[in-house]
Amino acid sequence: MANIKHLLGLIFLITCLTLANPAQAKLVAYYPFDGDLNDYSGNGKTGVFWSNGATAAPSFAMGKFGQAISLTAFATYNTAGVGTTRIFEQVILPDESYFDTVDDMSIAAWVKFNSVMAIANQGNYGGIVTRGNNLQYQLSTNWYSASGYSRFYWKVVGTGWNNSTYSVLPGTTNNPTAITDFDEWYHVVVTYSSASGTNAIYVGGELNISQTKTTILTPLLDTASAVSIGARATSDYTPEALGTSHDGLIDEVAIYNHALSPQEVEKVYAEGPLYCGMTGMTFLEGDISGPAGVPDCYIDLYDLAVILEDWLECTDPFNPAECTP
Repeated sequence: MANIKHLLGLIFLITCLTLANPAQAKLVAYYPFDGDLNDYSGNGKTGVFWSNGATAAPSFAMGKFGQAISLTAFATYNTAGVGTTRIFEQVILPDESYFDTVDDMSIAAWVKFNSVMAIANQGNYGGIVTRGNNLQYQLSTNWYSASGYSRFYWKVVGTGWNNSTYSVLPGTTNNPTAITDFDEWYHVVVTYSSASGTNAIYVGGELNISQTKTTILTPLLDTASAVSIGARATSDYTPEALGTSHDGLIDEVAIYNHALSPQEVEKVYAEGPLYCGMTGMTFLEGDISGPAGVPDCYIDLYDLAVILEDWLECTDPFNPAECTP
C-alpha cells in the first residue's frame, strides 16, 4: 500500500513540476553601503562610484543601519541653496543583462533628503534606483517646488506618464505633498506584477498607493542601460548626466525578482532584506535541493532528482516513517 501511495505521489509531483516552477522571492542584489559598494546578496554585483564624470572614492555617513552612501547633486551651492554645476554622484552596477526583468520585481531602500532638493526644482525626478529613463524602470523622487510636490515616483516601461505612479500623503488619495521632512529617514518599497499589471508604492512598511497600468509593455524591454543608484546611467556603465540626481543619503538598497507581498514588505521594513534561506523564511514544500545540494527557493529538476532517488531507495523525503522496505 505504501508503494502505491509513493508512486501516486511521485506522479503528482512530476506533473506539478512539468506545469510550473514555483519560486520564492529571491534577492537579486543587496547594498547595505557599510563602508563599501559590495553586493551582499552573494551574487557579486559590486558597484562603482562616479562623481563629476569620473570614478572616485565614495563618501559614507551614518546610515539607517550602519553606514549609508552620501550623494551630492551639485559641486557647490549658493547661500540660497541653489546649485551651480551638477556632478551626478551615483553608484553604477555591473552586468546590465543580469538585471533583466521580464515579469515581476521589487526595489527597497532607505533614503534621506537634503533640503536643497526642494529648491528650484533641483530634486525633480532625482534617481534612487533606476534603469534607463523610459523603457525599463525607475524609482525616483518628485520634488517639484514650482507646484509644491514632494513624493516618490515609480515608473515601469513607458515614454509618457500613463505608466507612472506617485506616492501620496498618507490618509489621502491625491495629496502630492507626501514627503514632509528633510533629514529624516524614509523607507520605500516599489513593486511591479506583470500578472495584474500593478505598480505599488509602500512607505514605512505600509501600502501607500497601488495602480493598475494597462499600457505597460510586457515583457519588460531590455534597454541595455545599466542599473544605477542615485542617478541614471548609460549602456556603457557611465553616468547619463541628464535629468536630476539624489542629494542626501541612500541605505539598504535591495532588488528582488518578485513582487513582494504586503506581508513581505512589512518584514523588510522591520527586519531588513528578505533572502532565500534567511532565518524565519520557510522554504516551499518540495524545495529540498538545488545546484549546491541545498534548498534554493525553487521547485525544479534538482528536487525531482532527489525525490526519484529516495523513492527508488524506498525512502519518502516528506514522510520517511511511512516507507517500509
